[in-house]
Amino acid sequence: MKPISIIFYLTLLFVSCNSLLKAQTNIEKIEVSDYAMKNDTLWVLSGDTFLYYPFGIYTNIDELAVAYSFMNRKSLFVNNTLLDNLYFNGSSIVTVLDTSSVSNVEVVYAKIVDTNIVLTNGIKVGLDKSEFMSYLPISLQKNEWDKIHVVVLESELLGIWNYYYFSNNKLDSILFITDYQFDLSDME
Repeated sequence: MKPISIIFYLTLLFVSCNSLLKAQTNIEKIEVSDYAMKNDTLWVLSGDTFLYYPFGIYTNIDELAVAYSFMNRKSLFVNNTLLDNLYFNGSSIVTVLDTSSVSNVEVVYAKIVDTNIVLTNGIKVGLDKSEFMSYLPISLQKNEWDKIHVVVLESELLGIWNYYYFSNNKLDSILFITDYQFDLSDME
C-alpha cells in the first residue's frame, strides 16, 4: 500500500471517530425551569416541547407510524374520538390522538418498557441513570442522584407528565400521562 493511501485512510478514520465522539457528547438538554427532591423522586418543571412530543413532531398519525414502523398499529374509538395505539412486543404501548386539523399528533398515554423504542433525544429504557441525568441541567450531589428512583418531568403548562423509573441505576420504564379524559383501561 502506498504511503499516501495509508495517510488518507488514517485521516478518514480520525475524522470519522472524531465526528462520532462529538455526536455522542452533544446531548440536547431538556429545559428546566425549577426542580425539587421529594423522597426518591426528582420533580422537574419544564417548558420544553420534548414533554409534548417525545417521539418527534408529526403532522399526522401515518408519519408517526412510518417512523416507528417496527410497532403494530391499531385504531379505535374512545369517547367518540379516534385514537391510535402503537404496540411493541405486547409490553409497550403508545396512544396518540390525531389533532392534525389544528396542530400535530399528540401523545395521550404511553408505557414503554422495551429498549428498542428511542425517544427523539436518545432517551430509552436501559440507559444508565448518570447518562439520563446528563440530559438535565441540574446540579445535585452524588448522594442525591443515588437516592433518585423516579424522575417526573411536568409541563409548565400542565397537561402532561413524563415519568422515568429507575432500578439498579438503569432506566427501567417510561410512562407518559396526560390530562385527556379518556378511559384508557381497555387499551392495554
